[in-house]
Amino acid sequence: MGREILREKEKKMTALKKGDKVPQVTWSRKKQTPEQRDENWRTRILACRPSFADEKECWIWDGCTANRGYASLGSEKMHRISYRLFVGSIPIGALICHHCDRPACVNPFHLFVGTQKENMCDAAHKGRLVKKLNHLKVRQIRVFLGAGIKIRAIAKEYGVHKALVTAIKRGRVWRNL
Repeated sequence: MGREILREKEKKMTALKKGDKVPQVTWSRKKQTPEQRDENWRTRILACRPSFADEKECWIWDGCTANRGYASLGSEKMHRISYRLFVGSIPIGALICHHCDRPACVNPFHLFVGTQKENMCDAAHKGRLVKKLNHLKVRQIRVFLGAGIKIRAIAKEYGVHKALVTAIKRGRVWRNL
């Protein structure tokens, strides 16, 4: 009895009124033309836009996210797709950066083309880059490595990833010390 009531409520909530427009996105395993794929992506991205949105509001992708919270669809990053669909082509090797600093945002007004160097400068200017290590700490890490302390323990102590400690050990980073 209770399940039937819930089903009826769901039907009422999902029932469309006459004249309601719902974006129709065709996701199928059939091979799509690039134009069909782009139109599906465009529709999906616009569906993320709040109804009251202007160019200042973030359009947060409600689909899958990849590492570090970036919106993704398969191997594609959605902010790159959004830029390509709504703004224009992306130069080879260029990054698509966010003015809003929200990785899941797909609002084309918040995106701009930049290089890795420009992206790092932007991050430093906005206070997003926090260096956890300095010359003294790297020297201490090298002493610990020489003493045979495990990389995992050193990484945990300094609040860094063990890959960074390994790179210090192999001389790939902080070579000048």
